[in-house]
Amino acid sequence: MADTPLCSVPFSEINFMSAGISPCCFSKAQPLELTDAIDTNTIESSKSFQYLQKALISDMLPAWCESCAKVEAVGGQSMRLRRQYPKDAGIKLLTIFLNNLCNLTCVMCSPQNSSSHTMPDGSKVIYDTQMRTTVIKRVIIENAHTLRTLIFSGGEILIDPVVFNFLNDPEMKDIFRSLDLINITTNASGMYYRKQEYLDLLRDFNNVQFTISIDGSLQGTLETIRKGIVAQKFDCATRELLT
Repeated sequence: MADTPLCSVPFSEINFMSAGISPCCFSKAQPLELTDAIDTNTIESSKSFQYLQKALISDMLPAWCESCAKVEAVGGQSMRLRRQYPKDAGIKLLTIFLNNLCNLTCVMCSPQNSSSHTMPDGSKVIYDTQMRTTVIKRVIIENAHTLRTLIFSGGEILIDPVVFNFLNDPEMKDIFRSLDLINITTNASGMYYRKQEYLDLLRDFNNVQFTISIDGSLQGTLETIRKGIVAQKFDCATRELLT
């Protein structure tokens, strides 16, 4: 049995996504339903995690992993190649989706990931954010001794009080400060909603990195794709996040 499996992601990462809990945010594995009874053991014992782990220890890349296989087929660096850990390294990274609150209606997005979009019947997708918060905190605490990275996605993180309160929880701050990286994916325009609050909070951690979503540098391109954004304000917010 190899010390390092063909892919380390299902052994070292847990992805809390809009659809549920997945061993990899790029695979087509069936997500585990998120319920209030979930803990690390439940997740790692689930069918998707077990199937991928057994396959990858046997040096087999399942059909679920075709996105990485396609990247590698043209000489690219897939997620599989970028993230390699020994199989017993423990949970190193969590991807966290808490809520879909968003100020934009981007053309490529969906009601599951943006509250500005609606379902065909006009309804909104609403998440049990209290339950999600409770479960995700539980898993973070269970893995605090090995956890190194948190990646937050939404929704628009910088306007969401659910995410702000999650990060501002006094019981969790020592864990958050101990991490190597807290990555926040943002459309940057959210800076103008809770600007000073968020800046003060995030500066307290000294380990925050922003991934800024952008589609082209031209005003027309940006405003057409990310409906609701104002290019000039986006530019100013981006500069502020980077300084």
